[in-house]
Amino acid sequence: MCGFGGYFGSIRDAEALLARMTAAIAHRGPDEQGKFVASEAGLGHARLSVIGIGDGQQPMSDVSGNLTIAFNGEIFNYVE
Repeated sequence: MCGFGGYFGSIRDAEALLARMTAAIAHRGPDEQGKFVASEAGLGHARLSVIGIGDGQQPMSDVSGNLTIAFNGEIFNYVE
């Protein structure tokens, strides 16, 4: 099972905070770690790859960059 963490609000040294969060949950997702940092929010993700090993980097953002998520689960109709 993957792991994720994050924060809302203005945080000093957000990159370092997310690095510590991701390191603390690294055992939950040994295959890849990722982070997203914005002015008032951040997400960190530790990924356990099951399906889509090469193309499931997280956190994921839409093409506009306005929406970002960290997701744990499986989408069964992903081919559709």
